[in-house]
Amino acid sequence: MDEKNVIPLTSDNDSWNKAVSLLTGYKAPERHTLFDELLGNEKIKQMKVEISKQGYVDYVDPDDFNWRVENAGFNIQNTDFVIPFYMRGGSNGHGVTMYKARITLLGNKNGDGAPVGGVVEGGEFKSQYDNHLGLTGEDAVWTTAPLTQYAYGTGRALERMLDNENGTYGWSWNGKNVANDQAVSLKSFDTAAAAFDRVGEFFSRQQKIVEEWQRRVGTEQDDAWRGQAAGVFWNLIHTIDRQYSGYAKDMGFTGTHSKQGNEIREAKDALSKAARTLQTSWAHWELYMGNPLRWLHDLLVEVTDHVWERNITQITYKVQSVARGGTRTTYHPTSLMDDTATRYGKSDNFGKLTDLSTWKAIGEMAVSHWQASVIENLVEPANAALDEIHNKWSSTNIDLGTVRTRGDDDLTSSYSEDKAAKEKADAEAAAAAAQKKNDDFIAWQKAEAEKAKAEAAKAKAEQEAKEKAAKAEQEAKEAKAKAEQEAKEKEAKAEQERKEKEAKAEQAAKEAEAEQKQAAAEAKAEQKEAQAKA
Repeated sequence: MDEKNVIPLTSDNDSWNKAVSLLTGYKAPERHTLFDELLGNEKIKQMKVEISKQGYVDYVDPDDFNWRVENAGFNIQNTDFVIPFYMRGGSNGHGVTMYKARITLLGNKNGDGAPVGGVVEGGEFKSQYDNHLGLTGEDAVWTTAPLTQYAYGTGRALERMLDNENGTYGWSWNGKNVANDQAVSLKSFDTAAAAFDRVGEFFSRQQKIVEEWQRRVGTEQDDAWRGQAAGVFWNLIHTIDRQYSGYAKDMGFTGTHSKQGNEIREAKDALSKAARTLQTSWAHWELYMGNPLRWLHDLLVEVTDHVWERNITQITYKVQSVARGGTRTTYHPTSLMDDTATRYGKSDNFGKLTDLSTWKAIGEMAVSHWQASVIENLVEPANAALDEIHNKWSSTNIDLGTVRTRGDDDLTSSYSEDKAAKEKADAEAAAAAAQKKNDDFIAWQKAEAEKAKAEAAKAKAEQEAKEKAAKAEQEAKEAKAKAEQEAKEKEAKAEQERKEKEAKAEQAAKEAEAEQKQAAAEAKAEQKEAQAKA
């Protein structure tokens, strides 16, 4: 992550939240509000910090890494993080004063281990101590629900929409419900497309039937039919043929699909592809960067490294003789001692280690780093996805066409009373013939619909089987990768423990040798003193 791109917490134009809401109907809390309820004393984000003055100076040998393991770092001395340090100035002959920063992390922790990523459902938690650091009432109650609803609920919503037949209808996560009128289902696109296909198929097939009727009554009207029922029927056949031909053309039916159905299917594919791309990006982010406490933990480790190199190990001492043969030891800072909070190897300098405003600045930077990871891994891909969907769904790319009625023929005619009976009989005969053909067509159409339904069900089953196999393969790969990573971490931990054990043994040897030398020197001094007295 680029240090120059640290994002301050302000009201966001959050494309990630907008994209998830558009694609799934799931509305997460606004990103700039997520840490409003995760404030410790002095409004420090994600942690409570207690600075305590120690009544002694604990001189540390620069090579004594065991001291650091026991006195500085994560999950020691019954709290989440401890950073001991010296400040210039003191009393009783000391040129330094020792302090400890005891830190309690506020958020989703991982038992005794360092904070890690991975999907968790947030909730409310309280301080186990009354009036700790002046925090009482609502200030001593925190919740991670808004944070997890944003960080993890959004990705789960994408998975639900992509992998469940009913999409996000009736779905909720960690207290956030998707309203039915906002829910999204990919199946609905197929349903709408199939409806257009059926309409296009109906007009296409009916037009062929009407063409046959027209062939039988003739393409030109017999003069003897004019003013007769036969003439009216001839006009009706030609009008229906013209209208059905126009409808079939407007629907663009190709024998299996309609123009409108294909456009809807392409729109579905664009939405599905964009959602899958976002879900993939989110899955990587939530595992490695999603928990903001990981960013805070890493910052505190960097500050601890700096304190060790430029503070704890930059103390020297003097041993002075006093009355009656005694000695006094005084402790003093070296010229390299630094009593500010700074990340090791950097020069950002958050402030004096004793100032709570310093730790507040560290909390702010941790959140800003998390925000920057959201921008890079979620917001930027969401912007690209929204642009892609917009381009695909624009009126220039989605053309449903116009289904219109051709002509304005008026089939109403006047008949005299003496021709009424004949016209009625002719009309009834024509209607009976038309009804029979229509009944035959409806029966055939039902049979074809059942056949198409069976084929669609078979295709759907085959597709679901393929998707299930692909998902199982992906999960197996992820499990293997996770196992390999855990094995590497275990091996690294064992190697570190071995090195620390060797260092401890070497230090003990050095101390024993020093004690022997000191004893010899003292004996020699006593001998000289005895000789002098003699």
